[in-house]
Amino acid sequence: MTTNEQRLTLLQGALHDLMADMAQTADKAMEVLEMMNPTADEYRRATADVMRCAYVAVYLGHIMDAADTGDYKKTENMIRFHAYQLRTKGTPEDTGDIPAAQRELAGLLDRIVKQILDM
Repeated sequence: MTTNEQRLTLLQGALHDLMADMAQTADKAMEVLEMMNPTADEYRRATADVMRCAYVAVYLGHIMDAADTGDYKKTENMIRFHAYQLRTKGTPEDTGDIPAAQRELAGLLDRIVKQILDM
């Protein structure tokens, strides 16, 4: 059985990796936004990527702050709360950039719940 301390360590590692992935994706998108003559579609997709990464990173940052306090239960509750809110209050089934960000975040949080919190 995994202890809460071990889960917290796993959470911190997973959050760090996810935040690094978001930063890398945003950096690649910024390269497109800084091009002299991107197509309108390239520019739109890069803008959407930056927005999606920023949205996800803010949530992950708040969760990481909770994890850094060492309070496993607070961190677990925060993850479960946001996953629940995204499913019940968000609009991840809709089309557009905001629902896409909500879908991505919900998927990440659901994966954390399944792979770490409920193990």
